[in-house]
Amino acid sequence: MLLLHFMLSVFLVHLVHELGHAYFAKLFGAKVNEISIGTGPAMIHIKKLTFRLGLLLGGYCYWEEKHNLSVVRISIIHLGGIIFNLISASFILMLMSTFQFPGYKDFLMFVLYSYALVILNGIPYRFGLIKSDGWQVIEIFVYWVKTCLKKR
Repeated sequence: MLLLHFMLSVFLVHLVHELGHAYFAKLFGAKVNEISIGTGPAMIHIKKLTFRLGLLLGGYCYWEEKHNLSVVRISIIHLGGIIFNLISASFILMLMSTFQFPGYKDFLMFVLYSYALVILNGIPYRFGLIKSDGWQVIEIFVYWVKTCLKKR
């Protein structure tokens, strides 16, 4: 039962994370082509949402129109997942501390995994082709600085 709660929590945390990227992309007028949860071959495809075989191994939000957006807006889109995880985990933690209900500890796994993902994704790192959200924000600012310096 604990393993099932863990798997469900991981899935939901990643879904919230990718929906955060998609929300800010749409907010700023970018076209969201796909939201994918997991890795490997696609198992289920519903409109723009794809569930992949490895449901516990992250996901991505594929969006376009990067050339039309400011550096700040692109950075906010990259941080959108972190923002959504932080808000959702904090909201659930607030509810847990306010109301004592049976099974409230089941939500603790979601909260803890959300905060862990916030920290790990905020740290700039690159592992092969995988880039953290923090890395992508720094990468876009470095590109912007180089572009500004070339114009001088």
